[in-house]
Amino acid sequence: MAIGAGSTALIGFGLDSVIEAIPAAAVGRLAVRRRRRRPLRPRAGRDPPRSTGPPCRRSPAQTYHRAMRIVVDELSGPEIKAFLEEHLDEMRAVSPPESKHALDLDGLRRPEVTFWSVYDGDELVGCGALKRLDDTSGELKSMRTARTAKRRGVASALLRHVLAEAGRHGLTRLYLETGADDHFAPARALYTKHGFTRCTPFADYPEDPNSVHMVKVL
Repeated sequence: MAIGAGSTALIGFGLDSVIEAIPAAAVGRLAVRRRRRRPLRPRAGRDPPRSTGPPCRRSPAQTYHRAMRIVVDELSGPEIKAFLEEHLDEMRAVSPPESKHALDLDGLRRPEVTFWSVYDGDELVGCGALKRLDDTSGELKSMRTARTAKRRGVASALLRHVLAEAGRHGLTRLYLETGADDHFAPARALYTKHGFTRCTPFADYPEDPNSVHMVKVL
């Protein structure tokens, strides 16, 4: 039975709503405080005012994006089909045929697989899947981030979601297979950051110099 069917996760929140909630009068007071470069002299018998300093400015890297949605996907829409075809084309281009283990649509539709799509607003920005291997272990599959959504935190948000779902449904170990060459270095770094360690081949994977196998105890 698929894991987490019908579930949706929301990541992040909109900055615009926070800005609109600040009254205009308060914004004016902030502007006045910015122009005060010298502390006021305290009046007799009163404590000196505390220096507030200039207001903090948010760098572009700190700006919040729109709410990110992670939804269970039945793989029936044309957009996700095209997205996965790009994924398979990329894997064929960088991996020898005997070392390509990415699942196609039929493989991802099997009952032991749960598939998630990630949306930033209305934009499809990523996907990933969890394949149940047995009662206590599963395998991470089909992790992909759109080229236009790199460095938005899509993969980390989805990986945390899958790990939480796996634990919630009683799995104690999560395995994965990824490539061994430089093309897959960012993926290996992501998995290591989230607690995965290298292991011997699992399930029916053979020994392969082009593959790296990893596991995380949940």
